[in-house]
Amino acid sequence: MYFYNTGFGQVMSRPGVHLIRDNWNDFGYRTLFKMYFVDESKKQSEIGHVKIGTSTEEFSTNISTGIAKLNETHFSLGQGKDYYENLNRLGPDIRSSILVGMNDIANDLNIFDQVIQYEVTKSSLLRDIKVFTVKNQFHRIAKGGVPLTPYQFSYHYSYNDNEDSVVFEFQVEPDSMPPTNIHALIGSNGVGKTTILNGMIDSLLNGSGTYDEDGSIIEDEDKNNLFYDSLTLDSTDLFANMLFISFSAFDNTAHFRDRIDEEKGILYSYIGIKDSEITEQNEATNKDGSSEKYISKTPETLINEFLHSIKIIEETSDLRKIHEWRKAIEMLESDAIFKSFGLKEIDLKEIDELKQIFNELSSGHKIILLTITRLIEKVDEKSLVILDEPESHLHPPLLSAFIRALSNILISQNGVAIIATHSPVILQELPRSCISIIKRAGKNCSFYRPEIETFGENVGTLTREVFGLEVTYSGFHGLLEKLVEEGNNYEEILGKFNGELGIEARTILRSLLLYKE
Repeated sequence: MYFYNTGFGQVMSRPGVHLIRDNWNDFGYRTLFKMYFVDESKKQSEIGHVKIGTSTEEFSTNISTGIAKLNETHFSLGQGKDYYENLNRLGPDIRSSILVGMNDIANDLNIFDQVIQYEVTKSSLLRDIKVFTVKNQFHRIAKGGVPLTPYQFSYHYSYNDNEDSVVFEFQVEPDSMPPTNIHALIGSNGVGKTTILNGMIDSLLNGSGTYDEDGSIIEDEDKNNLFYDSLTLDSTDLFANMLFISFSAFDNTAHFRDRIDEEKGILYSYIGIKDSEITEQNEATNKDGSSEKYISKTPETLINEFLHSIKIIEETSDLRKIHEWRKAIEMLESDAIFKSFGLKEIDLKEIDELKQIFNELSSGHKIILLTITRLIEKVDEKSLVILDEPESHLHPPLLSAFIRALSNILISQNGVAIIATHSPVILQELPRSCISIIKRAGKNCSFYRPEIETFGENVGTLTREVFGLEVTYSGFHGLLEKLVEEGNNYEEILGKFNGELGIEARTILRSLLLYKE
C-alpha cells in the first residue's frame, strides 16, 4: 500500500491512497485531508475526511508522497463513522493496511493513549468528536464491526384465548453502560416464559402482523403474537437473522429446522440438542395431524457441529470472527477448568486437538463452548438471539461470563438477545430497564420492571425482589417460620441447627420472632 500527497485537481492514476489537503483552520491547526482509494483497475473510491496530526505539534501537517506508511511522528483520525464504514467496504485486508499505514488512533488505542495529551489532538482531531465515540463506535467499525443503531420495539403477546394481550417493551441504546442489548423475561416456573419465546419465534418466522400509520395493530386472526418496531412503525426489517438456543430435553417447540433461504423470510438457526431430522415413526404420526416429535442429537453429532462451526470461522476471510471467538474464550476462562484447556491459544486448524478437548469437557462446558462457537459463526448484523433458561447447565460464575461474552458478540454485530430465565445471576448482569418480571394469576398475565436497580446487585436481594412471597414460603425461610410458630426462641432454634445458620438466615429469624411478639 502506498500513500500519496496529491494536489487538488491532480489526476489520481497510481493505485493506493491519495490524500488531498483541505485548508480548514482548527484554532490555527491545518490537519484536514480528504482520502481517496484507487485500486489496481484505476477505480476510485471516496473514503472521506481524515485529520493528521504530529507529535511535534506542527500547525500545518506535511506528509511525504509515495510512502508505504506515514512517519512514526504522524497519527490520524477519521472524521466520522462513514470514513471507517467506507474503508470496511474495501475488504478487511485493504482496510487494515490503510489504517495501520495511517497510524489511525481509533484502530490502535495504544497510539490514542500516547497522543491524547497533545494540543493538536484535543483542539483539532477531536474538535467535533467525543473520546467515547473514538474508543467505542469508531474503534469497533475500524476492527470490522458494524455501527450500532438504537432499537425500540415491543412484542404483543396474546393470552386468555386471545381476548387479552400484554405488551413487552424492549429498548437498546448504543454504547450504553451497562449494555442494554440483552433483555430478560424472568419469573417462576409455569408463568409461561417458554411459551412467550415460542410465540416470538413463530411471529418472526411466519409474519409479525401489520399496523396502521399511528402504530395501532390491524387485527388479524392468524397473527395473534406480534412484533412492533416503535421507531419505524414497521416490523418487516426489524431483524435480519434469528437464533434460538435451548438445550432442554423437554423442549416442545416446533422450531428445530434452520431457515437458510432469505427469499422465504428471516434467516433462522436452532442451537440445541434436538435433531431437525424426524424419525420415520414420528413422521408417520405427524401425518395424522400430531405435532412433530424430534429425536435428540447424539454426542457425535454435537461434536461434529462444533468442529464444522470452527472450520467455517477459521476459513472465513473476515478475521473479525476469529478475533471475536478468541475474545469470547478469554472471557470464559474466568472459569479455572475452562482455562486449563488453553483453548484461546490453539490454532483453529488443529481439528484433532479441538475434538479431543471437546470430548474431555463436562456437559456444561461442552454446551457453552458449542453455543459460543455457533454464535460467532451465525450472528450477523441485526440478529435476534433467543435463549431459553441458559442457567440449566451452567454454574453461576460461568453463567455470568457467558452473559458478558454474549453481550460483546451482539455489540460487534448490532444485535439483541432475549432470555427466558429464573436465575437472579443473570439479573445481576443486566440493568432494571432490560428486565421484565412476569406474573400470572389464573389466565391473566402481566409484567413489571424490578423496583430496585439490578446490575451488580446482591443475588439474595434480587431473589427476594423477583420471587417475593414464593421465597418466603419455601426452602430455609419456610423451615425457620415453622420453628417460630412452634414456640421456639432464638437460642433454641439456633441450637437445633447446631449454630449452622448464615447471616441472612439469622436476620430473617430475628425478624420472624420480633413479628410474632
